[in-house]
Parts: sequence; structure tokens; C-alpha cells
Amino acid sequence: MQANGWGRIINMASIYSHFATVNRIDYITTKTALLGLTRAVALECARTAITCNAVCPGTVLTPAIEWRLRQEMQRDGTTFEDAEASFLSIRQPSRRFVKDDDVAGLIAFLCGPHSGDINGAAFPIDGGWLAGR
Repeated sequence: MQANGWGRIINMASIYSHFATVNRIDYITTKTALLGLTRAVALECARTAITCNAVCPGTVLTPAIEWRLRQEMQRDGTTFEDAEASFLSIRQPSRRFVKDDDVAGLIAFLCGPHSGDINGAAFPIDGGWLAGR
């Protein structure tokens, strides 16, 4: 990037970069550290055309989350839709999973030519989760 005089660094953090919760020490520590790394690299690159930002998704329906929902279904005898509604009700005010395509779209924008002055930022994409905290 330095040789080319231009670049975009995007760190995949998490909404958990902004707050803590129990039983997630390892995850929260690493995701919070990514915000510090993002800010430090942004300052290192501030006088260049290289930027460094972080994307902080809320809950995306991944295989791991689907497994958790299926476990809840078995435990509580509920439908997938009920397990999903229960899971999201304490997280994302939108009551929907963040779409991976929306995360990709944000990353594409940050990698594009119109993001040259966005540097050292952390972008929540979380259905309003952080706003409600």
C-alpha cells in the first residue's frame, strides 16, 4: 500500500467492541483491541492516502448463531421463529439479523474512492443495538 501510495484497511470488529457482556471475555477483548489497532494505524497513515477503519456488525445469522437458536428450540420446545424473536429481542431493536450483504456493502463503500477522509472510524451496523444501550 505504501509503495502504491493508496490503500484501504478494514478491520472486522463487532458491536461487542463498544461494550461488555458476561461470558465473552476472549471475544470482547479481541474485538475491542481491533478498535485500538484501527485508531493507531489510522494515525500512522493519516498523511497518506491509506485509511484504516473498523466495521462493527451486530448479530448476523451465521451457522454458530443458527446452532444456538436450534439449541434454544430444543430446550424450550419453540419454533425457529420464536427462538429467533427471543434471541433478537434482547439485542437488536430492529428485531432482524444484520444482513451479510449490508455488511459487505459498507465495506465496499469504505474501500472506494469516496471514503478518503474517513479514517480511524468504527462503524456499527447493528439494527440500532448500540443506540439502545
